[in-house]
Amino acid sequence: MTHRFTARRSLPRRPTAGFTLIEVVVAIAIVALGLGALFNVLANTASNIGSLRERTFASWIGNNRIAEVRLGTVFPSVERSTGELEYAGSKWRYEQVVSQTAVEGLRRIDVRVGPKEAASSPGGEDSYTLTVSGFVGMAQQASPPSTAGWSGVVTVGPGGDAAAPQQVLTPGMKDPGDAGGPPQKRPDNPPPPEPF
Repeated sequence: MTHRFTARRSLPRRPTAGFTLIEVVVAIAIVALGLGALFNVLANTASNIGSLRERTFASWIGNNRIAEVRLGTVFPSVERSTGELEYAGSKWRYEQVVSQTAVEGLRRIDVRVGPKEAASSPGGEDSYTLTVSGFVGMAQQASPPSTAGWSGVVTVGPGGDAAAPQQVLTPGMKDPGDAGGPPQKRPDNPPPPEPF
């Protein structure tokens, strides 16, 4: 038996490992788009954090202005006022408008607050970061301070009228209305034991 060997013609083989140039270019383009979107999100987040910080400080300043008016001893007049102050290491400006409401003895307070650097917008109008509103009433302003001392005796009644002193019950005392007499020590409370 004879074997016949035939010469096979071999084709050049294509390498199976690695990427083609087109695959590499497409992969780089996808990574570039992803990184661009990521940087855009990071920039927006940083911008939002700065805006949120500015709005928070403006809110605190506006609420402080309203609290100052409420705590004042004089009922505020209907007017518009402006001012500047330094808060949290920055200079701020505010505009406070006190207006009369439909209810007599009740005024509305609107406080607009913004950074001093952003004094006016390109249109020429004043720009503010935030507006805070509140109300102050005549009754709030007219209430006298409480004069209850540490002794437990109240000398000012409701509405600021002088009232007869009232004894405040302390632990171990009986209500005078129960027995019809002055406060007394409860007999059911034994004295504390003597130390050794």
